[in-house]
Amino acid sequence: MRTLNFKFIEKRNLWFAISAVFIAVGFFLMIQRAFNMQPVLNYGIDFMGGNTILVKADGINKLYADAVSQKKTPSQINIGIIETVRGVLVGFGLGESAIQITDDKEILIKTIQVDQIKNKEICEKIGEQLGPVEILEMDFIGPSIGKELKTAALWIILFVTIALLIYITWRFEFVFGIGALASLLHDALIVISFASILNVEISTSF
Repeated sequence: MRTLNFKFIEKRNLWFAISAVFIAVGFFLMIQRAFNMQPVLNYGIDFMGGNTILVKADGINKLYADAVSQKKTPSQINIGIIETVRGVLVGFGLGESAIQITDDKEILIKTIQVDQIKNKEICEKIGEQLGPVEILEMDFIGPSIGKELKTAALWIILFVTIALLIYITWRFEFVFGIGALASLLHDALIVISFASILNVEISTSF
């Protein structure tokens, strides 16, 4: 039986080069955004602050009622509703907003911070597409929440880093601890670069 040999160590310079290029591109894009006075990463409303709108449209119930005759599943109906709402938001420059259909067949929209007048205009446009709309909830999430989350995340990273270094030094050697932390730092930089290049939204779950 033939065995496969992967020469990871022999080809290490190639892998180092690929990682370096990937990280460099990601951080170059972040620096470029910073010079253009833009957020370096695509922060969600958890970090930037924004609005949440919860609405109920009369036309949604009809769409679900007609689903059987049209041979559509509830998930297909939800996708159609989300596409319709996103089409409305695109007209207001909010195409990247998060849209969700709740279990109660209500529409939850999360946008960047906009004024109350614009929110009402959005609801009116949705009403034109999905029937009369009732605004159930309209809230503002301040960016201070994001600052608290970022501060907490930094403290967690610092604590875990020190704890790992102490344990690995005690169990093995100090140099092994440095190597392990360098490996983790590399993985973190790769993920951040990936988010920067693909403009992935940075939310609490991220």
